[in-house]
Amino acid sequence: MVDRFSPMTCLPALPLTPSGLPQLDTSDGEVELLSRPSSIELRADRNRPMSKPTNLPTSSGWDNRDDGLSCTLTTHRLVLVPSVDDAGGAEANLAALTTLGGRFIHLSGITNASATGGPSFSSPLATYKIHLTTYSYGELHLIFRTANPNSDRDDFLKSLSKALTRRAWEESARAAEKKKNSSVEVLAGRKVGVDAILTRNKLKNREAERLTDDVFAKGSDVEKLMSEAGAMVEIINKYVSTLDRQKSAEAGGADDANAADAAQLTGMLMDMGMTSALSKSQAAGGESGYHQTVARQLSDFLRYNNKLRDAGGMMTLTDVYCLFNRARGSNLISPDDLLMSLEWMPRLGLGMKKREFESGVVVIQDDSFDDIKMADKLLEIANSKEKDGVTALDVSRLLKINAMLANEQLLEAEKLGRLCRDVTLEGTRFYRNRFVEKDFGRW
Repeated sequence: MVDRFSPMTCLPALPLTPSGLPQLDTSDGEVELLSRPSSIELRADRNRPMSKPTNLPTSSGWDNRDDGLSCTLTTHRLVLVPSVDDAGGAEANLAALTTLGGRFIHLSGITNASATGGPSFSSPLATYKIHLTTYSYGELHLIFRTANPNSDRDDFLKSLSKALTRRAWEESARAAEKKKNSSVEVLAGRKVGVDAILTRNKLKNREAERLTDDVFAKGSDVEKLMSEAGAMVEIINKYVSTLDRQKSAEAGGADDANAADAAQLTGMLMDMGMTSALSKSQAAGGESGYHQTVARQLSDFLRYNNKLRDAGGMMTLTDVYCLFNRARGSNLISPDDLLMSLEWMPRLGLGMKKREFESGVVVIQDDSFDDIKMADKLLEIANSKEKDGVTALDVSRLLKINAMLANEQLLEAEKLGRLCRDVTLEGTRFYRNRFVEKDFGRW
């Protein structure tokens, strides 16, 4: 039973993604701006307790501080995530963290943010702080106990001030009002019937073209892109919905070519943009913290829409690198950053890891992937083509996986004794290994 309550217990809860990152409200265009490591303290007034949660006993005492927090700033919220004690391994720690969840302060509830504290002649040990004035929680302080508290505080305050000025959480209401008063609705309202529908669609397409031209025009800055983020997401979602309806209508196979094109375009649109693409300077904990953050982002990205599972539980590093950077859009990661991030995956218990085959091919593999089960599946395929054998291209086509991976998995099945190969001038074919089974009855 909790015998104390603190500022963190009084804030609203925020669920975390399976990798332990804050779960953002993408439907409202929320984007991550800055992150700082688990060396932040949240402090409230000692003599004025915050409103106690109703689920706590009345005997709970007031503790005005929480330390060991990681702090993430988004366009909508200031997110605080507690650290967890060693619960018995990386997977257990991650499970404990996702269960505990995070807490947040919505930026709409912050009236003022200013820098305070710092060492002086009279107080040489004074800490660097950000003083927050809020509507609901009174006066709060964020205390930075990081390796570079001065620069971390100043960078965080700069980003926070921009977010408070931009007020992105009001974008939905502004977009709705803008849409209501747009030329599309005004002109279409003067027409009736089919003419009104055609006019509205034509004007909407023209407005979408103008918006994309303005946002991605040469010389446009980040502020312009952020100000139109909500509208861009709305356009992407509109095209995805349209294509989904087209795929449903063509599910009967009336037009396989159009259905394939629609599926490909839908996937591209769904991959456009990520809610977090922080650079090294914006991420928590320097290079090490940056690589941990990228590892968590990559884990969430590969689990979104079951990308890794649909690829057979294994993807080549080159495929992952291209897909992930395309989704980030900006602040692209380097090959070295990707390799360093993969080293963190087992230590963070993210459920996937790097694997290198003897041939030198490097892949990202789901922890649930089982070489024996894959070998048994390949054996079934070889049995179905007992006369002609099976090639890497056959496996690639049947399992819908990369041909390079198909070849590596066939070689692994050979090592496990399930298959044997025949190398000829026509290529390499794999057959059921009757030498191990000593089954030569049909020969």
